[in-house]
Amino acid sequence: MPYERRIAAQNQARKWFLILMGSGLIIGIIVAFGVVQVLTKLGLDNKPNYQIQIEVNQDKPSPSP
Repeated sequence: MPYERRIAAQNQARKWFLILMGSGLIIGIIVAFGVVQVLTKLGLDNKPNYQIQIEVNQDKPSPSP
């Protein structure tokens, strides 16, 4: 009797584990697709249109401590 209960509990645990893993995978795919759609719609996936210029002043001496 205890052996059959153990086997039944393992099978039920395995079933629930697969159900939870599958539903988590499906929810993750849907959320990732939604995030990509929102980023694309807001234009956050493009490179910025402006150039960042870094100015280097070589005539000024560096401050001494």
